[in-house]
Amino acid sequence: MADQVVTIRRCVPGGIGAALALLLAAVTSPAQALTPCEVQQLQWEAVGQNFDPSQTHAPGAPPRPVSNDRVQVRWWPNADYAELRWDVHTLYPFAAELSYFEQLSAERSVVSGKDGFRSSGGTVSEARRAARFSGLWLRTPLLWPGESAGRSREITLGGTRWQLEIARNGSGPPGAPAPLVAASQEYDWPKGSVTHRLSYSRWQEVDGLSMPTQIEWRLDGALLRRERLQAISVTRVEAEPCVAPSRPGLAQPPAWSRAADHWVRRRLAMGAGAVADQTTNVRLERVGEGVHHVVGGSHHALLIESASDLTLVDAPLYPGRSDRLLRLLSERFPDKPLRRVIVTHHHNDHSGGLLPLLQGKVELVVGAEAAVFFQSVMRRAGEDAMIALTTVADRSELTLDERRLQVVNIPNSHAAGMLAVRVEDLALTYVADLYSPGRDAQSPVLAREFHQAMAWHGLANGSLIGAHGKGTQPWTALVEELQAVHPAWSVPLLPAAVPEAGSSGAAAASAASSATTDKD
Repeated sequence: MADQVVTIRRCVPGGIGAALALLLAAVTSPAQALTPCEVQQLQWEAVGQNFDPSQTHAPGAPPRPVSNDRVQVRWWPNADYAELRWDVHTLYPFAAELSYFEQLSAERSVVSGKDGFRSSGGTVSEARRAARFSGLWLRTPLLWPGESAGRSREITLGGTRWQLEIARNGSGPPGAPAPLVAASQEYDWPKGSVTHRLSYSRWQEVDGLSMPTQIEWRLDGALLRRERLQAISVTRVEAEPCVAPSRPGLAQPPAWSRAADHWVRRRLAMGAGAVADQTTNVRLERVGEGVHHVVGGSHHALLIESASDLTLVDAPLYPGRSDRLLRLLSERFPDKPLRRVIVTHHHNDHSGGLLPLLQGKVELVVGAEAAVFFQSVMRRAGEDAMIALTTVADRSELTLDERRLQVVNIPNSHAAGMLAVRVEDLALTYVADLYSPGRDAQSPVLAREFHQAMAWHGLANGSLIGAHGKGTQPWTALVEELQAVHPAWSVPLLPAAVPEAGSSGAAAASAASSATTDKD
């Protein structure tokens, strides 16, 4: 694609107009750039701030800061090899210091050091490797292989076409009046089609290659990352020129993350080092009569059977995982359709798989504060979908044939409209993010908020199961963890609500035996 030129037409007297036209044509093309074959090695250091627009407290709020980082890069563009040394200070979802070293290549890509809360190095997943290599090419737009001596105006990374354009403001690379902007159309779960845009500024020419030293990444206008590059060096090739590849091979992601590698980078920025495919490992673990924990990865769900249908709590990660779960349900429960989906909160790692579940006749239950967000998802459902939206502002009881569910809206500092779901006959409560039964990494502040809200409703008893963690855990274990942080952090547990006539005697006995009173 030819270089784009901004054309200005004015009524200017002959000679002056011709002179201005020549001057404009001279300054609107980028400086001559090297090709990948002329570069043996590139090095730079970047300092970055990371944000996430889907992990906000309320839907539509400004992006939440998630981490700060520093990375040292050594990259051999024509050899498909790179080394990245990272120091990451995470702010959300937990405060932590991560330090790791990535070696990326076609043969074997590995990471060593601490790269996440629940991983400690090993083989780099295909999606992670592809996101890293596409990030390297995106940081060097004038090195893109292709037409016009390496100054191609488009590049394909993992099936996504990135196009360069000349912006009308700012100061660009030597020889051009404006910075280049790279943009692509990608996919975001569960939002849909989004525009991913990089803005380049503060250009520096290093041994024949123009490099931006300031880059801003945005998704549909929402800030994702700001970074400054420094200590840039270029080692040029002295041998005969080679044939530059038409597209970077190692930036090809697997099917599940194609056209959404921004999602992979966002997860890495939050300390989720083990970014891997979770579309094939879905399985059900029975935790009680007609109740199953949907596990097989980092994010879980809860499946509840009734006499006539199925209810699912949470739609984690992405559509591919939900597609696999639907196939599993049709095999295990051919006579019980999925009629109800309860989503604990709007964050994309818990709602990203929602759309495939909204088929046919289904009730969607969400927190009242997130109603507008989920209505936008509903509008993208198929024509045959018949969706009834139920919002919970405080507490609601759902009747599923012979079963009852208590759905409680939890006031908290993590996400507005956060729901906890209690299966009454098992005295079992499902909780997402605020507390993770069976997991070491916890947030005492969020756990305290969850405990206090459930105690207010007289439901802080029985057992817990989570969107993260493993297995079930008695409520008393949560109370003990809070007391270990600070004795004043525990609150008296209110007695369990008196069962209504006809409720399960076993459930009432279980609730009574589980109730405890904390010491002040």
